[in-house]
Amino acid sequence: MTMTRSLAMRAAMLATLGGTALMLSAATRSSTATFGGPWISVEAPGNPYDNTTRGAAFYVHTYRHTIPMDMAVTATAEGIVDGQRKSLPLVVAKSTQAGTYAVRNQWGSKGVWTVVVGATMKEMAVNMQALVEIDADGEVGRVTVPHTGMVPRVATAAEIDRGLRDRARAPLTVGGR
Repeated sequence: MTMTRSLAMRAAMLATLGGTALMLSAATRSSTATFGGPWISVEAPGNPYDNTTRGAAFYVHTYRHTIPMDMAVTATAEGIVDGQRKSLPLVVAKSTQAGTYAVRNQWGSKGVWTVVVGATMKEMAVNMQALVEIDADGEVGRVTVPHTGMVPRVATAAEIDRGLRDRARAPLTVGGR
């Protein structure tokens, strides 16, 4: 009888521990979906099969943790054309997918350009940017997301200007823009 009682107590304890582990696992999964910082990324080339964004120079993706999330997205082309500094606000098109936006070439084929893409997550009061350098052949070259640790931030005007000026001094080797 004591053996049966001991086995029953063990089974009850294991069931309790198993249920607790299952609840903790579910809580961890649900918190992953709702907690965590925002992030911005850039994809090029874009999907040519999506009619709403066909012909885009690149896509912008915005996330909260790992979940695609719509945010307020803006873009400005910062460039140097014929030695003159230029700044052009760009139209950003919303894709059919959550947290996905298309940016088309609205800056032309002359000069050195960096597209500054900003995203704002109002619920968390977070502003972040991606700096998209456009190569001499008009394609996306380098993309950086200014950040401190894992927290994205807005680039300074000095960072953007320094990058443009360094690239404007470098010889153009592809395409001849």
